[in-house]
Amino acid sequence: GQELIHLLHLLSLHFATRFKRYIEPILEVQPQIQGLTFGVDVGLIHRVRMFGVHEYIGRPLNVACRLQRAIKDDEVASPADKVLVSHHCYEKYFTGVSDINRYNPIKTSRQLRNIREGKNFDCLLLSFVKIMS
Repeated sequence: GQELIHLLHLLSLHFATRFKRYIEPILEVQPQIQGLTFGVDVGLIHRVRMFGVHEYIGRPLNVACRLQRAIKDDEVASPADKVLVSHHCYEKYFTGVSDINRYNPIKTSRQLRNIREGKNFDCLLLSFVKIMS
């Protein structure tokens, strides 16, 4: 959990730095929302060969994609630089992270399309703080 959350934070910061340096100067109109979103779940993944290429399939990938999309369901806050983590994954890997409170974990639930028949799915929303000059 510690390594994953720090990696996602670094990716978010790296994107923000690169965007500000290389993309923002050439845009005529600035996007209202700038930043990355992530979804994280845990479970069994299967490696299969499809059309001669290795692909990965499994419920955790589906759930993670749905969680990433569901970040936008919060109409109050900007979705940029946020992570939605399934409750099960959070309990298993993130509760032991020494500085997890730095990411302001908030318990929430989302309705994920084709997951649990549309019933509420418990998760935690984490936020990254941008530190840029």
